[in-house]
Amino acid sequence: MINNEFDTNNVYKGFIYEIVDSSGNNGFLAGSIHIGEKKYKVSQHFKEALDNADELFVEFDLNSKSFKQVNTDIVIAKILLEADLMKIPRETIIKSFGATAIAVEQFPVGTEVKLVKKAEKKNIPISSLETAEIQARFLVKTIAELLDEKEPVNENNLNIDDFYQPIKMYKEGNSKYFKEECENQSLQSQSLLAERNVNMVNVMDAHFSKKVTPFFLVGTAHLYGEQGMVSLLREKGYTVKKMK
Repeated sequence: MINNEFDTNNVYKGFIYEIVDSSGNNGFLAGSIHIGEKKYKVSQHFKEALDNADELFVEFDLNSKSFKQVNTDIVIAKILLEADLMKIPRETIIKSFGATAIAVEQFPVGTEVKLVKKAEKKNIPISSLETAEIQARFLVKTIAELLDEKEPVNENNLNIDDFYQPIKMYKEGNSKYFKEECENQSLQSQSLLAERNVNMVNVMDAHFSKKVTPFFLVGTAHLYGEQGMVSLLREKGYTVKKMK
């Protein structure tokens, strides 16, 4: 049964940091949530940061030319081939996608959607931190790990109310919850996340040399932990300060 505890006046506090390099150039790093209610507001800090940004970077821009050039049939074929190699029934893969579709139908508006629309209205350029190929490869590995579970989530056993907890914690800006979630991930998931974090931070580092004010928006899971973006940026000499 769907929980209706949220109203349309919600403000999703989320997580956002100001980052400054050794030359004094500044930018912003924000954690997003990939699902969200149809009606809510992002925090004022997000709005102000975007107003001061020269470019918005997301994990992958679905409106980019590189995405439109990807043959989705080939991507799906690669996912199913991976399943065949691991001797996983194809219908199990399809059911897992069905569960994702149900969740997205109930919570269709992630913070990326909000911020990308705002950037488009302001004519702020939007770029990707990752390529379509990296995203596809990550998806295959993630599905493979999920299917290692005894009872993978599918449209038959999905409890839609389970999605309210992360949304509520994101709304409150409860970083402790997300840090613990990252720590409780499997070693394989942590390794996959760390690999992507290192690659994306290197891309971010390159853009700071252009002396523009970038706004980097990534899933909140990318922010925390020893190999999280906050730690990696500090290791590179950046000052990373949470905006309150």
